[in-house]
Amino acid sequence: MRDIAFAISSAEPEQRTLAFAKIKDLRTHIEGLKTACAAQGVELGIDTGN
Repeated sequence: MRDIAFAISSAEPEQRTLAFAKIKDLRTHIEGLKTACAAQGVELGIDTGN
């Protein structure tokens, strides 16, 4: 995560906006994956900040 944060912080402003949008999409995808796995009795140890 530090590498991602560093890359975003050193990017141009318009690239930062795109990066944040992609991170939001990734977070949503991971939340869905966690929910689907939990429905099958599998718990993922991924913290998405919720």
